[in-house]
Amino acid sequence: MKLPQFKHSQLVQELEAAGITQLKLVAPLGMGTSNQNFLANSHGESWVLRVNNPLTNKLCPRDNEVACWRIAEAAGLAPELKFVSQDFRYYLSRYIDTEKTWQQQHQCHPRAAQLLGQLLGKLSKLALPKHRVTPRSQWCFYQKEIVNRSAKLRPLLQTVAKEILALDSRVEAIINRLEQTQSLRFCHRDLNPHNLLLEKNRLLCIDFEYACSSDPRLELAAMLAHHKLGDSQQDWLIQDQLKGVEQERHQTLQDANFLYWLFTACWALIMCDDGKGAQSWYENAMIKIRRHEALITR
Repeated sequence: MKLPQFKHSQLVQELEAAGITQLKLVAPLGMGTSNQNFLANSHGESWVLRVNNPLTNKLCPRDNEVACWRIAEAAGLAPELKFVSQDFRYYLSRYIDTEKTWQQQHQCHPRAAQLLGQLLGKLSKLALPKHRVTPRSQWCFYQKEIVNRSAKLRPLLQTVAKEILALDSRVEAIINRLEQTQSLRFCHRDLNPHNLLLEKNRLLCIDFEYACSSDPRLELAAMLAHHKLGDSQQDWLIQDQLKGVEQERHQTLQDANFLYWLFTACWALIMCDDGKGAQSWYENAMIKIRRHEALITR
């Protein structure tokens, strides 16, 4: 992949003002929908240069993202954030070189559940970010955004949008249940294996685009959805993170799972409408939602 060039750009001037000179891009690290990451080098030090997609700024308030990163960094839960450009388009953070990525080893790591549980516990103790997203406010945002776009959506996306909006009564019942015991905490909200680094037998987070004060039960649902843990490790993590008897934990996790996949489908639909390749995301999420609906109606 061809690396972007930043010679004579405003970025170079800002980097030099921050004392960072002769930054050279070495290789691409990750090409996501919301951002792209590159391994970079400056005077023998290795960094990650991240380039944010401006289309996602509405979904990801960048000032909040940086604030959340700083909070986690101060607690030793994130790599050093060395530089942020004035327009929040570019970040430079410390590159952590690991022999194996967490994505490569979490399925076979004997203490995967314990490491994930420890991370969730540490994140829950961090100061609450000012940006607050509850399940209700997130659903209201996505509803409004999809309705506003619906008339101009492509036919396939219109079909998905109608199916999502038709779930309103189901979503309302789930949110009402969760609100009875809701307690907001610092939540990363995207703890998939790509966004975790294992260093010195502890997990660190990267990519704080969606971090905020939120419901930790959806955080757990997202983590379980993307970490293919064995049954015993998954059961341990659920019991470690959720209170109540088994039936209550089961209902809570079922509700959180449904909302997680619903919000994923909403996000992916918006990304597709903005021209970003996220079709597989909403297709997979809709499969999960339909399965949940089938189980409920049996």
